[in-house]
Amino acid sequence: MAKRTMNAPKFLADIKGGMDDVGLMEKYRLSGDLLQSVFGKLVDMGLLKRHDLEKRTLMSEKSIAIAWECLACGIPQPKEYDECPRCGVIASKFKKPAVSVWSFWEP
Repeated sequence: MAKRTMNAPKFLADIKGGMDDVGLMEKYRLSGDLLQSVFGKLVDMGLLKRHDLEKRTLMSEKSIAIAWECLACGIPQPKEYDECPRCGVIASKFKKPAVSVWSFWEP
């Protein structure tokens, strides 16, 4: 598999500009795991501070309007997805078992 490259200054500018995880994943076509990996590499390179990431996460959790929650990982999202951008599960394949519609009662 070919190694992907990313423009770190543009990515950092998007983070500093307030872009949330969903926006970063969509713009850079990243899964949730890959996004976390990029964050880790930026921290390791000294281009991003872990404190800034933690602060950013707290801010996004407070400001997110929850429209959908992944059935697998439970992460709230601002819109509904067919595939969770955080864990990658296909929502239609992760349905909770249906409850039986049969009712039994005594006369």
